[in-house]
Amino acid sequence: MASGPSSSFHPSFLCVDVVLREFPRVEALDHVAQQLKSLLDVSKVLSVAVAAQHQPLGSQSLTLLEHAALREKKKLSSWSSELKRSYKQFQFETALNNAAARGFFAGVKWLRSKYHPKGKFHGAERAAMYNGDLDMLRFLHDEFSNKMVEDAAVDSQDAVAHAAANGRLDLVQWYCKMKGPYAFGWSVMDAAVALDHMDVVQYLDSVMGNRCTRRGLEMAARNGHLRVVRWLNDARYYEIRTFRSLENAIAGGHLHLVKYVMENVVVAYTSWTQAALTAAVSFGQRHILQWLHDRAAVAAAAHNRHFRFEIHTNELYAVARDGHLGVLKWLHAHNYPVHCRRAHAVRGAAAGGHKEIIEWMEETLGEYCTAMAGESRSVAVLAFLKKNNCLRSRLPKTTEAATRGDLDLLQWLYAHDRRHFGYEAVVDEARERNHFHLLRWLETLPEAGRYF
Repeated sequence: MASGPSSSFHPSFLCVDVVLREFPRVEALDHVAQQLKSLLDVSKVLSVAVAAQHQPLGSQSLTLLEHAALREKKKLSSWSSELKRSYKQFQFETALNNAAARGFFAGVKWLRSKYHPKGKFHGAERAAMYNGDLDMLRFLHDEFSNKMVEDAAVDSQDAVAHAAANGRLDLVQWYCKMKGPYAFGWSVMDAAVALDHMDVVQYLDSVMGNRCTRRGLEMAARNGHLRVVRWLNDARYYEIRTFRSLENAIAGGHLHLVKYVMENVVVAYTSWTQAALTAAVSFGQRHILQWLHDRAAVAAAAHNRHFRFEIHTNELYAVARDGHLGVLKWLHAHNYPVHCRRAHAVRGAAAGGHKEIIEWMEETLGEYCTAMAGESRSVAVLAFLKKNNCLRSRLPKTTEAATRGDLDLLQWLYAHDRRHFGYEAVVDEARERNHFHLLRWLETLPEAGRYF
């Protein structure tokens, strides 16, 4: 390809993609373009390991690997033999793991037979297990059974737990057949329990018995899996004896699971009612709060008692900070006693940037004047408080806003009190954090003339 005049000189070629873009007539020669790309495009083929990593899924072509090995051979020509061995082993095991993870059967064979026949396997089984490729696992053990003995030094428990968490019963069964039932750790059954894969749970139960911990039960409750929670409780593997399981169900908003625990676990309906109500308030689960309240009120009325539930300062603050307006409305509608000034809720709402809570409390209770503006990073909340003359002297620090790159807040603070803005400190912090959008805005201010 000839170059143009010297005044507008262009390189002969940058890469095949550029050539095809500038000279579309070449596109008709598809086979030529593919051969050129395989020879010239080396941006991804920096090493054998990287070549295996970029192998397209489903492809069994060895072009990238062979090209990388050829370039590598030239690079290693001046290295010492010991350094070559170390480098080749590292490239071999990394490329092998990448190939196993991508289902690259031809690459695995080529690495073992051509690239580094004496290379040691280190983590290939784990990589294939994470990818969920049962065919690759069988291939590795059938073709390289002696090498897989070395590979066993790498712990595959996390990969098996990953397979169990994804409901891959076939992988779990294969692993049990190859390694035996006692090769499983506690995390495998926990992972299956947490995500309600009952077929995996029951298989593990049949081959190794009780290998579940309380953590699995608590995670299943958090995810709302009633079936596996009921099975564990009924099978007496892990009866629900701690409040954490019920608390996790409340946090996840799983009313059906809360009903099961409260109606079937003795300690729950005798001792956990108050704690469950507090948890429902804290996590903002209004529907669970309503059900627990109605149930407790009916039980108290049966004994001619008046049910009472209390919420304290830190809990009210957290509810408002997390934006649970529905719970605040419920508490107000049911006239629950609050052992603090309601202004703590306004402080929490300001801290969380929940303008709607502040507006609701102002309309309903007529209280917002003690809000601490410095606890809010929300421009909407600050503007509302300023409009209603509720701003105190304490405001968010401009340097902290610059650290976070919060342009909207900085612009509001500058407009509110330009005198105490701290221009130089803000510029220094924006430069330190590489917040160029802040620097561009700061350059437009009048103070920029004496600082930039």
